[in-house]
Amino acid sequence: MAHDQLAAEFQKNYLFIANILKSFNLKISRLVCALHDPSNPKKYHPDKNLWDYSENLLVNSLNELNLDYTILRGEAAFYGPKLDIEVQTSDEKNITLSTIQLDFILPQKFGLKYIDKEQKLQTPVIIHHAPASAYQRFIALLLEQTGGKLPFWLAPHQVAILPLNEEKEIKEYCKRLEKELTKNNLRVKTMTEKTLNYRIRQVYKKKIPYYLVIGKEELKKEKLKLVYTYQSHTTELINEEELIRRLLNHCEKENE
Repeated sequence: MAHDQLAAEFQKNYLFIANILKSFNLKISRLVCALHDPSNPKKYHPDKNLWDYSENLLVNSLNELNLDYTILRGEAAFYGPKLDIEVQTSDEKNITLSTIQLDFILPQKFGLKYIDKEQKLQTPVIIHHAPASAYQRFIALLLEQTGGKLPFWLAPHQVAILPLNEEKEIKEYCKRLEKELTKNNLRVKTMTEKTLNYRIRQVYKKKIPYYLVIGKEELKKEKLKLVYTYQSHTTELINEEELIRRLLNHCEKENE
């Protein structure tokens, strides 16, 4: 990209990554502004003016976003400064999960050029970014942070339907309800094996966010017993239309 686009693009990259982490309920614990160490010139490219320009641009961009950050000298990449975005592990250590790096050297090495608005050839800048690190590391951290209670939008099964018994009327309604929820892009699992108490224990074990208990009384009153397993004391009676609206709103709120 052009130099005059760099600050805005850096800020867009940061906001993009912050939004991703928020969607996964991962809280940023520290921002590290990694700059070069002038006393160790062999570790970095030799253009002092370029270092001054790029580091000032990085710091000013962070200030414009009103972010708190820590400056660490000697932690920059050889080709430019970077921002490391850290989260905290269960043992309260900060680890880098995401990074944004400004690269002024590779475009020169690859001979990259663009024509600016004055019709002159210029060398662009590259932004390297890793929004979520390596996916194996990200998943491990996510499971550690959430204890397996994944955000509702991400849960493999979002709702469990628990028929109270095997009576035909109840079974047919549960099948129809599963089809209706699936049609609204909700991931549903109907659980029928063994006792109700066993199935409820399985719901909590499998970290399914919601479950519904459906028996003759629920069909008669047209009210379903909805339980939110991620919080205690969140049982309520709700009709089918309200149920679908509630679950879709939950998805929307997590992705705002």
